[in-house]
Amino acid sequence: MKKFSVIVFIIMVSWGYSFAQDGTAQARGERKTMEERVEIRTNKMVGELALTPEQAAKLKEIHLKQAEKMKAMREKQAAENQTFRQEAKAIATETEKEYEAILTPEQVEKYKQSKAQKADGKRPGHKEPRKRSKR
Repeated sequence: MKKFSVIVFIIMVSWGYSFAQDGTAQARGERKTMEERVEIRTNKMVGELALTPEQAAKLKEIHLKQAEKMKAMREKQAAENQTFRQEAKAIATETEKEYEAILTPEQVEKYKQSKAQKADGKRPGHKEPRKRSKR
């Protein structure tokens, strides 16, 4: 049984290192799967901490559970962001209708032109587009 555990451990480590050295997917801009990332992370810790095969197996389970929770959290956040954008757009549309109720037709046209310029990055009264800071 001990020989089997050692063999499994060696196979896991060598397989993990082969993935860690394969930069082709990353060079092409492809993302690794969740399982690949878990395997790489686990193998890195196995190598750094000299873990036993049993510890490695438990660690992999922990990493997989964490990755699944993080994936669910990101999906939930994406859905919330979509809802937020929809609600913000509805508020903006409502606000513009209220503008139109109090502005003259000329003022409405001037407002729409100003808004279109802002969308293009140009500020009213300026020749140069707005410079956006990098985040």
